[in-house]
Amino acid sequence: MATLKFPQLALGQGFVFRGTRYVKVSPLLARAEDSGHSQMIPRSAQVELLDVPATAGVEKNPAHVALEELHRAALDCLEELAAHAPPQAVSRARQRLAAARQRALEQLGLRD
Repeated sequence: MATLKFPQLALGQGFVFRGTRYVKVSPLLARAEDSGHSQMIPRSAQVELLDVPATAGVEKNPAHVALEELHRAALDCLEELAAHAPPQAVSRARQRLAAARQRALEQLGLRD
């Protein structure tokens, strides 16, 4: 595997950082292939380029990438608050976030 600095990767390229496989989704963020969680990767980080492109499920449209990152961040925040809220309220919040995401995709003319 070739070693590069994180900024040298193209959006959608797969790589390994600290033993975990990621896909680059923005200039500073990557998504773990196994868990789907976003991780900020330092610009100075040395990463190992995967031999096989890991582009499955990665949209190259910047608006779609930004929307997915926002949705994922909102869900992460909701999970942190879930321990302190009634389960029904958490469920309703998840449904509202999913509906808002779908409306945004439709308004932007993007597909899921």
